[in-house]
Amino acid sequence: LERERALEKRKREREMRVRKRRLTFVLEPHGGNDKSSSAGASASSTSSANEVVNGSSSSNTTSSSFQNHAIANHHCGAINALALKKGGTLFTASRDATIKRWQIATGEGGGSNSNNKKSSSSSSSSSVFGAAKLDMSFEGHVDWVNDVTILENTLVSCSNDSTVRLWKANAAPKGTREKAEDDGLLSTLYDHSDYVMCVAAAQEAKTFVSAGLRSEIKLWDLENTVKSSSSGGNKRSSTSSSSDSANQSSVISEFDCASTSDCSSCYACDINPSGKVLACGSTDGIVRIWDTRSKSKNEEGALLPEMSLRGHTGNIRCVRVNSAGTMCITGSSDKTLRIWDLGQQRCLHSFSIHKDSVWALDFDEAHGQIISGGRDGQVFCTSVSSKLSTLLFEEELPVLSLAARSKSSSGGGSEAIESVWSATNSSSIHYWDLTQSDWESDDNQDDSGGHSHRERRHSSFAASTSPFSLIKISSFKSKMAKTKQVVPLQRSPSLTILGVPSIIRHEILNNRQKILTEDTSGNICLWNVFTGSIEKRFTAEEIGPDEPPEEDGGREDDQVDEAKAKKDAKEKRFMRILERINPQVTVSSWFNADKRLGKLSIHMEPKQCFSTEVYAVDLGIEDVSDELKFNVGQQVTCSLFSKWEEGYNKSGKDCNDQQESNGAKGEKEKSKGASLSPSPSSASKSKSAATAAKAQGKANPKSVEWPFSFENNPCIITTTYEGAWFRKRIHDFDGSETMDDIPEWVISCVADSELPQGLDLKFSFHLMPADDSDLPSLQQGKLLAPRILLISKVLNYVANKLSDQNVEIVQGGSTSSGGSGDQDKQQKGVVADDLELLCNNKLLTPEMSLAKVRQSIWKRSDDITIHYRVKN
Repeated sequence: LERERALEKRKREREMRVRKRRLTFVLEPHGGNDKSSSAGASASSTSSANEVVNGSSSSNTTSSSFQNHAIANHHCGAINALALKKGGTLFTASRDATIKRWQIATGEGGGSNSNNKKSSSSSSSSSVFGAAKLDMSFEGHVDWVNDVTILENTLVSCSNDSTVRLWKANAAPKGTREKAEDDGLLSTLYDHSDYVMCVAAAQEAKTFVSAGLRSEIKLWDLENTVKSSSSGGNKRSSTSSSSDSANQSSVISEFDCASTSDCSSCYACDINPSGKVLACGSTDGIVRIWDTRSKSKNEEGALLPEMSLRGHTGNIRCVRVNSAGTMCITGSSDKTLRIWDLGQQRCLHSFSIHKDSVWALDFDEAHGQIISGGRDGQVFCTSVSSKLSTLLFEEELPVLSLAARSKSSSGGGSEAIESVWSATNSSSIHYWDLTQSDWESDDNQDDSGGHSHRERRHSSFAASTSPFSLIKISSFKSKMAKTKQVVPLQRSPSLTILGVPSIIRHEILNNRQKILTEDTSGNICLWNVFTGSIEKRFTAEEIGPDEPPEEDGGREDDQVDEAKAKKDAKEKRFMRILERINPQVTVSSWFNADKRLGKLSIHMEPKQCFSTEVYAVDLGIEDVSDELKFNVGQQVTCSLFSKWEEGYNKSGKDCNDQQESNGAKGEKEKSKGASLSPSPSSASKSKSAATAAKAQGKANPKSVEWPFSFENNPCIITTTYEGAWFRKRIHDFDGSETMDDIPEWVISCVADSELPQGLDLKFSFHLMPADDSDLPSLQQGKLLAPRILLISKVLNYVANKLSDQNVEIVQGGSTSSGGSGDQDKQQKGVVADDLELLCNNKLLTPEMSLAKVRQSIWKRSDDITIHYRVKN
């Protein structure tokens, strides 16, 4: 019953999302307007690739990469998963919601032929790989891509957007495709109701498994899934209901975790090549094993596990099963690795070689080697037979994924591993060539050339007596034992594919036009939301030095305190710039922003996004009326969909011409309305003129164009009418998209220049003389004005109305009527400088807006009361 309630709640949430149909556009972190690369088929030249793929990953290189156009289309989020394909192809799945395909060109060494490699570490990057070229970017997911695997020529991915997607692994890059719409996507599966955390493929059975939160585990048939997608079975449709027979036929089985915990979820899974043995690790620390051929099912038809292996005390983050399905290897957040015998249903070995959670695992079954990495950044190779562990290398950040390649020759130990690709919380990817040493320049290097064996001796230890083990030993043994210093086999990666630094901090300025950001390289930039590009990059001189950390007498957690001090110093530096550039104004929140994808995502909710106006003069437009206003949300929406509007108007004109030639001129409105609700006549109107007409209340006002346009081809993300995800670059719109793809409120705004009803763009306020003032009351004390109206304009209004009543201000501060009195001590009329306004007995400054007064001073929902009096 609880599970049914949870599914019903999830269904209601999905329906609510469909009704709202929020619009999101993602700002790209690069400059320029490279339409082909931005659209997804990002291909760098070999020379460009060599510039950004090198053997040293210094901080200077990473920092400058933000402005390097050669890596503009590289990942800008942490790499969650790696997948190697034969032929020198690497697939990377990132938190920036994209999957990228890299062509790894072999150099002099021939890649896998270790006998031809040079011994010099300085030439290792050129002898192993000539270049790493970005060949293709798969764009379809709208949230973190958590895992990716290869099944034949199909790429299977899963994401936090609750979908599993199938792609053509060898899809052609844009510019070389036979069909423009062929982006490589084969199918989108919506059967999961929450985050999908992992996928695994059975190569022989041609099946794959997906698992995620809420303990949802599903086994899919590849052939049936692709067939149903080609026949239109899964074409952008919500498949959460059981009525979709096309998708239901591709699901072979569902699996019951039989967990006593309602919050149990699956973060790792694996299946053997024959597809008979499935292993999943859950947050409750239990490894569950299924026989996919079993007939033992629960009441809902889900397969029951054959065994539940207990021993881990934390979330199981990685699982590997051998080909025969007799052994399982797991890594957990309890900092241990465990080897399980599935026949005996018990743990054979438990290794505590890591200092923190184990997050990544790869298994070389031919040589019996386990490659593991985790939150501590250390990557070990552990032999299943000898129980000997070798520290291969250390990353500065937590390791999220590993992809190892072994030697073709037989042999045991860590020497069997030829190379390892590693992915971390950084957007960069590292390649470690383990056949060559980077310790050759050390002074203690002997001349015999036996450095490799010496290094492995200092890098290896018995896994059962790990120096990092959590097992406590007696004080006597600890005094007698000599601490063995374990050094990594490799100090630096042989090759680095640089990524774009991720945005880690952002603040929206008060004017709701710009956003201040800071990335992982420490760059602080100012973004313009109206153009989707960086307006200013702050130099080191503008940022200023970091404040020195406060002295602390404690020494127990010096490293933790130092890291915290650095973090606090960066935050203070960021806030110092924000305070310096943030204008003291109040503007309604017409959008929300987040940095979840490593770049800025701007979210526009229907109706709320139209709640803000701005005066044309405040945008720097000259020779226009002071009263001319733009609706910010309307103009940004029209700017985003300008390509769609061009294609839509063109198709409408062609349709009308065809109808006129057939003598059907009177039916053209009706015909167009049948295909899409807005009429071509209304769509052809000038958006700016329509907005100006509403602002000035005139039939034919002076047409003023919105002075901004999007430069970096941002990506639009929304939901279709049936609830499926829709993602497209703004330059790829051609006018063929309908209300099934684009929200109806967007089409009404762009094509008809119509805004939703009931917008709260104005509110009422009262003008009254102050209690201590002898100024008269105004004839019209209650007014209706725009939220953005400045107090300076209210002062001018009060001064003009008092002058109309023949009120004059005496230099001493008194007032008189009718012009009587000493002319030398009086001045004719009233000017704004003579007056001041108050609200709740607080003085209002001329640069304040009515919205600022209401939010910061009035602080109530009823009409504002403003008092006026003579200054001083």
